[in-house]
Amino acid sequence: MKRNHKHILLLVLIPLLISCQKEISFNYNGSDKRIVLNSILNPDSLFSVYLSESIFANESFFESYGSTGKYVAINNATVKVSDNKGFVEELTLSRDGHYLGNFFPEENKVYTINVSVNGFSNAQSTTSLPGKITIDSVKLLSINEDENEFYNLNMRLFFSDKPDVKNYYYLVVLYNTTKFDFGNFGGKNIFESNDPVFLNHVDKKQYYIFNDDSFNGESYGLDFKLTSSIYDGLSNDSISYHFYLCSLNSDFYFYLESYNKYVVTTDSEHNPIPLVEPVDFYNNVSNGFGIFGGYQIDVDTLVYIK
Repeated sequence: MKRNHKHILLLVLIPLLISCQKEISFNYNGSDKRIVLNSILNPDSLFSVYLSESIFANESFFESYGSTGKYVAINNATVKVSDNKGFVEELTLSRDGHYLGNFFPEENKVYTINVSVNGFSNAQSTTSLPGKITIDSVKLLSINEDENEFYNLNMRLFFSDKPDVKNYYYLVVLYNTTKFDFGNFGGKNIFESNDPVFLNHVDKKQYYIFNDDSFNGESYGLDFKLTSSIYDGLSNDSISYHFYLCSLNSDFYFYLESYNKYVVTTDSEHNPIPLVEPVDFYNNVSNGFGIFGGYQIDVDTLVYIK
């Protein structure tokens, strides 16, 4: 078994992004831009924040920054971090829009980010790391090979949910030397699942997220299927599958849930589908937009001999 980890820059969209799970009072007149704050904490990475300017409803968020310049990194901010014991550190600009601290986030601490920039309303957000949930085991239940040089591995991942607390999860499966990177991880999952824990989420799953509503405080075996080609791993006689069980805090979970819903309301070019109700992205930044969340990872590896 190996342990591992990084960080994400999921930039949030336009006008008023207010979640039904968590409302933040904010008066927005549709003309002045606001700070977009994105920070996802992990105990294996230095505390970091990405800041940019919000964009307007008539601007395309998904056009590349280099070609349009429609979202702009903020490089002149004062970014202060405090925890439940008081002031911790003022972050320093490390590169375009990225502010870095000299400490690692810790579990059981509540962190608050305060951002001030000339010409913008001050932005603030608070979050904390979730508890880590470890993988008990991963078992291969059965193998189905077909005539088209593909095979299906039916798997079950066992873990023990923590009692007396709401737990949120995200499962990632990769193979061989592929590295898990929370900054660029969408769509890289190589598994499919009809496990009941996923039924409350949209059919077109960008992220396989779930919660412990049906097994709170109990051990659970999560079923899924890996579909691979016999050529995966090239000339190697075996394939190493890496199973990442990510424990999410509620802020990060609700943000990914809103992103899941957003995916099915847009086409492949990220344009809204007609007659489909728009989706509000989860937002937990006061006087601004964005997401401040946290996660922890446990990883297990299974080697399949071809």
